[in-house]
Amino acid sequence: MKRFWIGLLVGAVLTLGLEFTAWLIIERVAAQKIAAGIFVTYSKATATPASYGVPFQAFSFRSGNRVLQASLVTAGTQAPAVLIFHGNAETLHDWAGVQAWLERHGMSSMVFDYSGFGQSTGTPTIANLDQDAREAWREFIAKTPGAPHFALGFSLGTGVVLGNIPAFHPAPLGVMVYGTYSSGLAQIVYLGAVPPRLAFLLPNIWNNLSAVQRITVPLLIDDGTHDINVPYYMSVEVANAAGKLATFVPVHGVGHEAIIEKPYGRVWQPILKFMQLHARSAYGGAVQKS
Repeated sequence: MKRFWIGLLVGAVLTLGLEFTAWLIIERVAAQKIAAGIFVTYSKATATPASYGVPFQAFSFRSGNRVLQASLVTAGTQAPAVLIFHGNAETLHDWAGVQAWLERHGMSSMVFDYSGFGQSTGTPTIANLDQDAREAWREFIAKTPGAPHFALGFSLGTGVVLGNIPAFHPAPLGVMVYGTYSSGLAQIVYLGAVPPRLAFLLPNIWNNLSAVQRITVPLLIDDGTHDINVPYYMSVEVANAAGKLATFVPVHGVGHEAIIEKPYGRVWQPILKFMQLHARSAYGGAVQKS
């Protein structure tokens, strides 16, 4: 009888081990399938900041064995500088007008293309984009020495930036997001790519509800009330999860793409004020004004 119970126990442990191994395999394959399906890496945009009369530096940097393309516009050595993590179906060219507008308002900016996006090499995967975020931050710091540093994420970029902020050194003075999903999985379900009943089988990628609770720098959540691509209620959920360090600014009457569409002011004025406030607090008021 004793042997029977030991055998039963061993069998149960082996069964659980096999089930756990199968779960890990399914989760890994699912993550790869999600990545293959969610990333749209091209855009018809071709503009540069020079198209809007503003000088810029085009350059590349490495992320692992990949080469990423970037665009840098400087507004002065002491001007607040923001690293922009763009959205899906975009490249750095979609942000040329914004970069020019920011320069005219006393802000430096850098935009880069993730692995496989635009002319950047490699394959867009969740792991690659996370590594891209950390390498881009290092490059940004090196390119803008002495500037007050900030990070901004839009749509897809909100998960990329919020999930990697703890790895950014030195830490940004503040983080701004627009079009923020509660998690990558929730967004995929919302878009209808995965039936809700099957969501539990998939990894909860880029969980912004969890990520904001680990952020220790000021956070601005700026979102359009008419956003239907990433529903407005998700930004509210993220703001509630973030707690006291977060400032939530609803922008009434605008949608998802308003952050890169003229007129820029409605979405960007709260962001500019946030950057100016925290730059002056950190630098004792000795910051170039817009």
